Amino acid sequence: MSISQNIRFLLWQEGHEKLYWAKILKVKLEKISIDENDLYKESAYTNHFCEGLLLAEEIDDEHLQVLCRIFSIDEVELKYSNLLEGAKINILAQNLKNLCSGLGTGGKTQLSDTLEVHKTTLSRWLSGIQKPDSIKLKKISDFFGISYAERLTDYPFFLCVSPVTEFEKKAWMVSKIEHMHRESLNRLFPALEKLLE
Repeated sequence: MSISQNIRFLLWQEGHEKLYWAKILKVKLEKISIDENDLYKESAYTNHFCEGLLLAEEIDDEHLQVLCRIFSIDEVELKYSNLLEGAKINILAQNLKNLCSGLGTGGKTQLSDTLEVHKTTLSRWLSGIQKPDSIKLKKISDFFGISYAERLTDYPFFLCVSPVTEFEKKAWMVSKIEHMHRESLNRLFPALEKLLE
């Protein structure tokens, strides 16, 4: 377990959408800097810096201590424990919820039709009451364009910063383009235009 995965878990546990984790972390870091009258550090917390914290294998002691204050957690626990494992989370159910959260209107109906299961069966999978068999897991993976069906049961895709599903990838691209500076967009646009034609 990495520190960054523990940070992502804590943000997820607070109910934040992963698309906004870096922004939420930035706000939390800025707030604690203001509370501690450290305005220099407040300006140092960029979106890029916060995105790096969500992926970092190692975090320096100073930032580790700040993160511990933000999340009200012991430094040893944040650094060395597996918070996800300790919380006894049903990884499959959370992965399925994460995958289904990006479905538009009628998406769950389309998924249950594709899987040839009743909507209540899908609801039971999402709540963790029941588990789909390996054939259904493969169909779920195919539906969402995921090539690792067997990992849905044990790998927390819902904590991944990188987009997993087609919907997440589109939302990520839109978010990046919406927040891009004019000059960067003007330089990137010809390549995007050729790529997307």
